[in-house]
Amino acid sequence: MTAIEQPLIKTIYDLFDLVRTRPKMYLGNNGITLTALMALVTGYKFACFYNGVELDEGTPPYSHFVHWITYRLFGKPSSLPWEFMEDQLGQSVAFSTFLEMLDEFRSLQPCLLASIQPSSKHQLTGKVLIHQGNPEDSLHRYVPSTIAIIGYPNVSVCFISYEYSSDPPYEIMYDSLKEALKFIKRDINIQISEWNFTEMGNDRLAT
Repeated sequence: MTAIEQPLIKTIYDLFDLVRTRPKMYLGNNGITLTALMALVTGYKFACFYNGVELDEGTPPYSHFVHWITYRLFGKPSSLPWEFMEDQLGQSVAFSTFLEMLDEFRSLQPCLLASIQPSSKHQLTGKVLIHQGNPEDSLHRYVPSTIAIIGYPNVSVCFISYEYSSDPPYEIMYDSLKEALKFIKRDINIQISEWNFTEMGNDRLAT
């Protein structure tokens, strides 16, 4: 008996592409909804984690898409975008819209809005506790070696990436470039004049 060739899934986008080929087989005849799709994704990611298999986010990062889509469709954030989409659009339309938006997002390239390499004068202010660590578990965060703010065309949402020389990057989302800069100033006291802005970043500052 010839073994059935299994599809190669390296990124979460590969998983979505696989589901598209036979949605009824993967989601059930009566379950072609975002709720069912996200249950499958969650289960698959847990199985990968449990078995020590790394499932890459893909490019651009899928974690960005989760926030990007609600800004793209509704102009505002949602902590539960899939339930929000189903409430606003209905199950059938939400499912088809999700796939359309996924294709649109995958065609985009993340755009650098601003960047800086903090110097020794830039120290954590202690005003943002998430970056201070918990003294009880001896976790201490340091000033990142580089800070980058990333955005996408047609939406105001942007992503702050704190990058470290020896630790994984820390990323957080903000509604706009101006709000992201305010957060970093509160955290590390970096002035707007110290940033290196790209053309897109300058355009967003002006609005």
